Amino acid sequence: MPADANVFDSHLDAWDAYLATPWAHARYDVVSHVLDETLARLGPAPLRVVDLGGGDGLDSVRLAAAGHEVTIVDQAPGMLSRARASAARVGCSSRLRIVESDLPGWRPDQQYDVALCHFVLHYLEPVGEHRVWRLLREALRPGGAASVICPNPVSEVLRAVHRDGDPDLAFRRFHGEPVRTPTFDREVRQLHRSAAERSAGDAGLDVTRRVGLRVAVDLLPEGAAKHDDNNYPDILRLELALAERQPYLDIARAWQLLLR
Repeated sequence: MPADANVFDSHLDAWDAYLATPWAHARYDVVSHVLDETLARLGPAPLRVVDLGGGDGLDSVRLAAAGHEVTIVDQAPGMLSRARASAARVGCSSRLRIVESDLPGWRPDQQYDVALCHFVLHYLEPVGEHRVWRLLREALRPGGAASVICPNPVSEVLRAVHRDGDPDLAFRRFHGEPVRTPTFDREVRQLHRSAAERSAGDAGLDVTRRVGLRVAVDLLPEGAAKHDDNNYPDILRLELALAERQPYLDIARAWQLLLR
């Protein structure tokens, strides 16, 4: 993660605003669906899960509530406090372990069945990114599964045209201009899925599944219908239908790789 944990803790209000949006709901619901299928194939609870850069635990506290043993590794104390509070609220604090550490400085203290690394790698410099790929491999037991998610640079180009109406910005994004995240107001690298797959292979991980997150919801025009909770079941049904179908997954707002 970035050297300054305040990058995240100082923007918690913006994070809360993001979590209230339909595109955040779609992101978490599709990922939950994919993770549940992945864990079901690995065996019954309790499985050992490590969430690298897991922050407030929105991906992994749910797994602790389902009976799994979860470790969150993150350096943002404000986010980690939220993870502890979420675990207490759903009664799974005994199955949640918090490790306050930056990722390059962390070493696995056991082997895990599942390793998560969601929306982390694009914040890191290439050296740090490569270290995290190795961490994923080191942390997993033989036959274990990893889930990695990052924003999709293809979507950044399309958004510059569709949302911003700026073909010059789209051209610059096409050529790799860094992106500034609206939630945490930080410049991040563009990381293409193809490059991530090569790095995963170099670390000894094999891709087993490719998923596109937020294919449809980001293309819906702004308006009341997009934010109407009554429309969300149809949005989610469409997201799940498109998430693993090409060419739709290739233009999604984010890519997810499942690895063994």
